[in-house]
Amino acid sequence: MNLVISRRLLILSLLSVSLIFAVIFSLFRLHSHQSVVNKELQHIMQLQLNLDVLRSHLWQYHEYQDQSGFAQARSTQLALSEKLAQTHIQSDSEPLELLNLQRMNATIGALLDINKETSGGGQLAEQSNAKSMLQARFNMTIQGMTEDLYRLHQKAINEAQRVTLQILYLNGVALLVIAIVLAVFAYATLRRFKVGFTMLHHGMNDLARGDLSSRLCPSQKDEFTQLAEYFNQMKGSLEKTTIKRDLLQYEVEQQTSQLRSQHMRLRFLAEHDDLTGLYNRRAFENQVKIALARDRRTDSMAGMLFIDLNKFKDINDTHGHDAGDFILTATAERLRGLIRESDLVGRLGGDEFVVWLDLISKKEEVENKAQGIMDALAQPIEYLGQPLVVGCSIGISIFPSDGKHFTELLKASDQAMYKAKPELHSAYCFYQGQSLSET
Repeated sequence: MNLVISRRLLILSLLSVSLIFAVIFSLFRLHSHQSVVNKELQHIMQLQLNLDVLRSHLWQYHEYQDQSGFAQARSTQLALSEKLAQTHIQSDSEPLELLNLQRMNATIGALLDINKETSGGGQLAEQSNAKSMLQARFNMTIQGMTEDLYRLHQKAINEAQRVTLQILYLNGVALLVIAIVLAVFAYATLRRFKVGFTMLHHGMNDLARGDLSSRLCPSQKDEFTQLAEYFNQMKGSLEKTTIKRDLLQYEVEQQTSQLRSQHMRLRFLAEHDDLTGLYNRRAFENQVKIALARDRRTDSMAGMLFIDLNKFKDINDTHGHDAGDFILTATAERLRGLIRESDLVGRLGGDEFVVWLDLISKKEEVENKAQGIMDALAQPIEYLGQPLVVGCSIGISIFPSDGKHFTELLKASDQAMYKAKPELHSAYCFYQGQSLSET
């Protein structure tokens, strides 16, 4: 696994820590150097103060030439000598001014000793001249020491400035280099992260739009590469799952459609005759019962026609069952074409058909329909190039005069049909109780 971004972030963290330590180290060095410089300057100021005290004691000794003045001057000179011995200036070599100060301070001590030895004897004029010469030597030495001390002070300040600038430059360069490296690594990491994030963002958008076929193709090897691989694996699994789901859904829909078709087919077969496609006896009875309920509510008339083919048995025996089936199918088609949408037609079995004429207003409508059926069924039926004529006998019952229920009306029309049958030609009869009308 390529942990490029992780390594870069670790490097950035280390560089940041290094930058922090570099800043702390720079401040510590500057503070340390400043402390040393302050101590040097304070020491030089102390030397200046001792030199001023020595000048004051030398003047006092010159004026009074007493033992107390000598002791004070000598003590101050020795203290200054000790201070000069303790003086250290940051430099590559011992400053010349410090050596001069030590030499001139030793000269003052020697002059004090000489002055003490010569002050006790000789003439007054000689003593006066000696004092004047010593005083001049003292003044010249003190003036030289003052000048050297000033130059030492300036040299200490200049050296402090030089070292301070050196520290600042070195620390500044180090901090600048670390900052540049940090910025470069930060920019490279940000750019790499932006490229990877943009790649994942596009992948998420494609997934949100339902695109499961596209894949992420990272151009670099880093942590986003592994994320892209996981993302592609996830999309692949989703694609397979979706395909399986779609296939399953399609299969379910196909099975459902087949089951629905089979259900409709079974329902059709349960309610219709296999050969002619007309209502069978049970379905016809159910439909007529529904129509009777409607006719009772509206006080409407209806008629039932019981139809029996006259010469069907002879045709079936002479030409075979295929011819008989053909005759039955053709008869069903003719009957279906003669009735209204509100009417019903069914096959009771064999060569017996039944027609329900719903919502009629008068008996003549039934007579007209019966006559039309006889005329249609009397027409020849072509079978294998040979015309076959069957004809029919029709029995008619009227609702509600001949019966109020299906069985009553069917029985009445059946009896009426048998009254028309002996004629062996197309005829219809109305049921009228014990007396039937025949046409």
